[in-house]
Amino acid sequence: MVLTRLDLRGLSTGDDLAARLPRPEIGGDQPGDRPVEVVREVLAEVRKRGDAAVREYTERFDRVAVEDLRVPPSEIAAALDALPAPLRTALEAARDAIEAHHCTQLRPESTHERDGVVIRELWRPVARAGCYVPGGRARSAAS
Repeated sequence: MVLTRLDLRGLSTGDDLAARLPRPEIGGDQPGDRPVEVVREVLAEVRKRGDAAVREYTERFDRVAVEDLRVPPSEIAAALDALPAPLRTALEAARDAIEAHHCTQLRPESTHERDGVVIRELWRPVARAGCYVPGGRARSAAS
């Protein structure tokens, strides 16, 4: 995948800007139908079959066969050790700033009731989260 730099200086946020931004070709009757449909299918398969589906989609989209979805701690440590010290310091400072920001967002549970409808708002941190980056390159079992 190749990234293309767009020079958008001097354009307004209206039609000029929209006309310059690339848009993917989309199938289906309505704009956006096919990508949404495909994502729903992928999510349904992952919910149904778990890691096996994730492995299959990784092989299909990234063309890499992955046995273990977890990156071994030794590889994480080696990657951290390979970072230039100034870059690691900058990344750690960014992490600390992001964490501090999100700590200010923590709130107790709140409840809103109206006309017999009860809405509870819960803020809960999660232990882990996954992220798939389309067009990314998964690490191969051989590396």
